[in-house]
Amino acid sequence: MSGIFLSWSGIVDAILWGVRCFAPVDKWIPVLEELIKDFKTFPSQEIEARVTSSMFSALVKRQPHHPEIGEWEKRALYLEEASEDINFKIQIFCLIALHRSFSGDFQKASLAIDMLRQLTRTRDASPLPLISARIAESIYYHMTGLYEECLKAANDGLEISRNTGVHVADQILLGNAAGAALPLNDFSTANNLLARMALHLSSSSPHEKAHYYWLKTREALRRGNPEGASAYIELCMNSIMVSGQPFSLCISHLIKAKVMLSLKRYKEAEEQLSIGFEIAYRIRSTILEFLAHMIKALCAFAQGDDASGLMSLRKAFVLGKEKGYYNIVLDTPGASEMLCVKALEAGIEVEYVQEIIRKQKLIPEKAPLHVENWPWYLKIYTLGRFGLVKDNKPLHFSGKIQKKPLEMLKTLIALGGRDVKEEQVSDLLWPLADGDSAHSDFKVTLSRLRRLIGFEDAIKFQDGRLMIDP
Repeated sequence: MSGIFLSWSGIVDAILWGVRCFAPVDKWIPVLEELIKDFKTFPSQEIEARVTSSMFSALVKRQPHHPEIGEWEKRALYLEEASEDINFKIQIFCLIALHRSFSGDFQKASLAIDMLRQLTRTRDASPLPLISARIAESIYYHMTGLYEECLKAANDGLEISRNTGVHVADQILLGNAAGAALPLNDFSTANNLLARMALHLSSSSPHEKAHYYWLKTREALRRGNPEGASAYIELCMNSIMVSGQPFSLCISHLIKAKVMLSLKRYKEAEEQLSIGFEIAYRIRSTILEFLAHMIKALCAFAQGDDASGLMSLRKAFVLGKEKGYYNIVLDTPGASEMLCVKALEAGIEVEYVQEIIRKQKLIPEKAPLHVENWPWYLKIYTLGRFGLVKDNKPLHFSGKIQKKPLEMLKTLIALGGRDVKEEQVSDLLWPLADGDSAHSDFKVTLSRLRRLIGFEDAIKFQDGRLMIDP
């Protein structure tokens, strides 16, 4: 009996970690279910733990919609509590973090991530579980919009790989790091990481190839190159069909919808959306459903159907507010900002949308001055009174140290706020100072003004000229 269960576990692990093509596990999942019916119990708790880890992993990666996945998660947690094997503990919390992230349950995913942080502090863990933990962390951070943390987790995983010689997950970690660099518009870092992935693309698994082409699609969209994105998404779809990972398959259909939308091929975009919705509902992923509704809204607005667009937008933001989703990854420049403007204009989940704007620091290319409830980081009132409002709270100043920075801001505004020479400001604020002294006072006061505002880029200074960022 022991040999049968261990053989089953070995086969499934070989498929998931060796072949890394997930579809073949479909025939092995019911085999285990039959074995459990036949034998009633496991020969030992150690074997039960190993089989449970393999089964839970198979369900998370291939059948997240399986009716018993919740029971296997409970069984895994029970065995984790009873086990003293640090590697097993890490593996279980990695799977829980992935399962909950993919389904959109970020609250439970965050609890698993917290446990991984604690468990991986030990020196007793083996390299592969440590690397798996960094993969799970980077995926969670990416999906929740914590891109700096995602980059760090992925780079930490790559460092473990370098130090231990365990390189089985390098492509995944490189891809996760590149995926974090793209929303930050750090194309230099993203391209460097993608180039490293490309070096080993010929020997990569279908899932890794799909990940690479998915990232290249996103990069092309962000650079305003829908034709290039169209070529890459087809390569992505070819690989992901072989890979057989349903979450990634849904993501690929949704990004293909965005590509078709960018090319104004609306019928094809809607066809891809329909497939994406079907997969999202089937695997019970509310985060994918959220993303699909937003893309559907974009598609409707692009075709001038504002009524349908607002309906989809309302569905997305009602769901997003309920689940606590604050990360909008649409890749098309200006798309997130446009949807937020539309939502605020229509009064859709205003406070929630304002929080998305704040968390993602969204600033439309053209300032939506007609949207009264847009949550500007900083508002400056100059007509009839002078006042500063930061994050919707009036700023009150006292003391001599604040006087000169405020005078600099008022002077900058009075001089037009754009392309204002340093000498113009200095002549007005320090008329009796010599050149060196005035320059020193100027630099100190500008630094204080920026600290006062709390956002350095609000006041730009380049080539001897000042500008208020519009």
